Amino acid sequence: MPAAKAALPSELINRLRENIAQGKASRETLGLKLAELSPREISKLPRSVLTRIGPEGVATMARVAAGTDDALPAPRRASVRIQSRESTSGPPPLWLVCSAASLLVIALTILAGTIDRPLRWGLFRSGYQSGDAMGLCNRLDRWTEDCSYIVTAPSLGLADIEARLARHQNSFSIPHTILHADGSLPLGTVIHVNRNSER
Repeated sequence: MPAAKAALPSELINRLRENIAQGKASRETLGLKLAELSPREISKLPRSVLTRIGPEGVATMARVAAGTDDALPAPRRASVRIQSRESTSGPPPLWLVCSAASLLVIALTILAGTIDRPLRWGLFRSGYQSGDAMGLCNRLDRWTEDCSYIVTAPSLGLADIEARLARHQNSFSIPHTILHADGSLPLGTVIHVNRNSER
């Protein structure tokens, strides 16, 4: 069975080639017969006959009528231009509008999440509000400044604070606290992050 399925496409291609060749030969024969007719007789023929022979058949008729094969150049195939419905004027399809709106909302959400902290820090640096009022004190990162941060995460050590703030230890202070054996701060410890020109 698999061998028969593999042979089917080649048989189909051979049949198509035969049919194309037969159609071309038939159009040539019809063009030759029509060339023997007078113009008056040709004008009486139904339009479907002329349509059936196509541009190649019309060229053959003209060559035979002229008495030479060089009477007309070989016919050129007309380029087919298909105009899609989407290129017509009018509103775009609803799915396109919804997709574009969804992508825009996603992009704006990502942008807002990216610039939220730097924007708050910029407003804080302008002096209008405190760091706590601007929401800069709710987590430790490079934008935290002039805040008192309460440790809520276990195993937060001095090196972790330096890494999160991206600053040296002189930019924050911790009241005298007994550290855990692993060097982490106890929960509830208050860290004072001071204004520092080092960034």
